[in-house]
Amino acid sequence: MYMKVFPHGQGGGDGPTHYLVRPDYPGRDELPPEVLRGDVDTTRDLIDSLDTKWKFTAGVLSWHPDDAVTPEQEQRVMDDFEEMAFAGLEPDQRNILWVRHSHAGHHELHFVIPRVELASGKAFNPCPPGWQKHFDVFRDLHNHREGWARPDDPARARLHTPEHADLHNARLLRWGKTPSKDDRAAAKDAVHEYMRANIEQGLIRCRADVLQALAGAGLEINRVGKDYITVKDPESGEKTPPQGGNICRALET
Repeated sequence: MYMKVFPHGQGGGDGPTHYLVRPDYPGRDELPPEVLRGDVDTTRDLIDSLDTKWKFTAGVLSWHPDDAVTPEQEQRVMDDFEEMAFAGLEPDQRNILWVRHSHAGHHELHFVIPRVELASGKAFNPCPPGWQKHFDVFRDLHNHREGWARPDDPARARLHTPEHADLHNARLLRWGKTPSKDDRAAAKDAVHEYMRANIEQGLIRCRADVLQALAGAGLEINRVGKDYITVKDPESGEKTPPQGGNICRALET
């Protein structure tokens, strides 16, 4: 199991909550999302009620495809996560939405947390900068206790991020209406890292391979220049320019 906190947190509550439960997503017709804790409407409305810049924290706990996760294990993981994220807060002082995803071929527990302490209305960040220091302990505890695959296992070390993770980051635009500058930069970097991974694997050797790899990732080719390629997310229509010059240099090295 590994834990990831997404770079999102601004904007309305419909983006992060609707994504988690929307049925019109590849694979979800056969394996639909399941709300395990919380209420979609309540979490969305709480996020929409906030006038702060950062309105929510969203992330995922994700397991290796070979790992089996029982409902009892899910409950323990969610309980321990909440004890750490909401340390010192009573249940009526915080809100969290948990949704299970299994359509991608592995077990995922997604969470969305409005950044507010409910009793006082004050801003609250459950995963502040440096959150990994504490949540890595939570992650390692469960991985060792349950025998789940560990991201820190040297035997699983990789030169690049797994393809499904790169594509997830590359399509950040599915979360909201208009991405922030940071989201655009993250999407651009994710596409670049996805391409670099393909180069390292020997799957890309020429310009035609670059175009084929981008199309294979589900991205539309918007514009092609001498030293750049612009891709477009077919769902949002948002355009993302990969670092074409860097990709070309990587092909030369």
